[in-house]
Amino acid sequence: MVQYLPEIMDGLFHILGDPNPEIRKSCEILFSEFLTILKSSQVQPDMFEDMTRILIQNCQSSDELIQYTALHWLREFLNMPKCHQVLLPHSAGLFLPDLTITKMVEVLKTQIQSGASPSRIIALGWVHHLFECLQDQMVAHIDVLFPTLFRVLSDPTDEPPAPLITANLPLSLRKKPNKQQHQHTTEAVLLVLQVFALISTSNRTNTDRNYNDYFTKFIIVLMDLFRTDRGLLEARGSFIIRQLCMLLSPEDIYKTLSETLANEPDTNFAAIMVKILSSILLTSTELHDLRVKLKNLQTTESAGLFVCLYKTWCHNPIALVALCFLSQNYDHACKLVQLFADIEVTVDFLIEIDKLVQLLESPIFTYLRLALLDVENNQTLIRALCGLLMLLPGKTDAFHVLRRRLECVPNFIDKFTSVDKRVANLSMNAKVNETTNDPRKNINFDELQQYYLAIQNKHVDSKKQRYRYTPTSDGL
Repeated sequence: MVQYLPEIMDGLFHILGDPNPEIRKSCEILFSEFLTILKSSQVQPDMFEDMTRILIQNCQSSDELIQYTALHWLREFLNMPKCHQVLLPHSAGLFLPDLTITKMVEVLKTQIQSGASPSRIIALGWVHHLFECLQDQMVAHIDVLFPTLFRVLSDPTDEPPAPLITANLPLSLRKKPNKQQHQHTTEAVLLVLQVFALISTSNRTNTDRNYNDYFTKFIIVLMDLFRTDRGLLEARGSFIIRQLCMLLSPEDIYKTLSETLANEPDTNFAAIMVKILSSILLTSTELHDLRVKLKNLQTTESAGLFVCLYKTWCHNPIALVALCFLSQNYDHACKLVQLFADIEVTVDFLIEIDKLVQLLESPIFTYLRLALLDVENNQTLIRALCGLLMLLPGKTDAFHVLRRRLECVPNFIDKFTSVDKRVANLSMNAKVNETTNDPRKNINFDELQQYYLAIQNKHVDSKKQRYRYTPTSDGL
């Protein structure tokens, strides 16, 4: 029966457009069964070519079900190895006869901007496919697509596609549901991020870099979008960054974000961004390797990454202390906590300390809790934690959690260990640290501390500016 499909397919599409719902449903099921058989059968390439022509014609139908069915079949054909080359020469005809890639992009752009949700998903899928298969030709159209794709990220009217659409999308475009995803996050957003990932890795002129100039441009525009649309930042910001870390290198994402935020004039926005980035860094499984790199700081590169993040994390004191805990820079963390005496302690500040205490009880900071057993060599860590304890209100859960943890710290020194022996051990450890090639030695913490104080002064000035009293024209 399959061999006769090119001859009967056009008639089936006419039946699919029948006004009777039962007939349409039966025909839709028949199309689905034929497609399943095609996937598992040995079909001659010329059959695909004949069917492709019929499918392209029906893509122009005004009936949404006919249009969607034709588009869905074409997408499935693209995933079939033998018919991929047969279909690609006809791809321009999907929209208009003899259509060039430029006009294809224009049509896709229109569908993304104003099309219904199913049409938008399919159009984005085609953009993704074109960047995969015709990367060289599509590079010239990146600037045209950039604004349109960014509008999808912030579109508040974007609704999840109907179950039928989701069920029939190709496997490469399906996404497993994630309970942590914000309710407004849609499949369109996921496809846009996949397209951006392809754009960022296309046509690299510098082989020493993982990404091209569009990667940096994308991060800058994304930050501008978050800055101007705080609703987007709150609703989708964390999800977008996590997805980017899955699609691209988390280290490159964080380093570029940090460099972009380093000179951010809006200190309040910078503090919010650092709070989000710190939370993702300390909790997401996607960033495990990055956490390990920052924890050990075994190379000059990792030390440079720490300094890069440090200068941006200065916008959020608690996030900065968490970064020092993560990287095992306990001496500096202790100094930072002592500097909190000069900070205005607000409710939000205390909430952040509360969250940090909860994180310290998580598996990610197991090594920090075990370090508390080495009382002699981790006095500054204990003092830093005690400092956080002193800042917390005595009736909060975080206060009691941290107090119980500190009560577990050994408050004695082995009576069989003499004072002279302890001093000798400390001297030996100091000599080892001097002789080993530890990248931490190249980090100028005094300079970083001065940078932190300068950033905090900017925050104080900015806060004064925001709350400055400006009299109205009537003198009130």
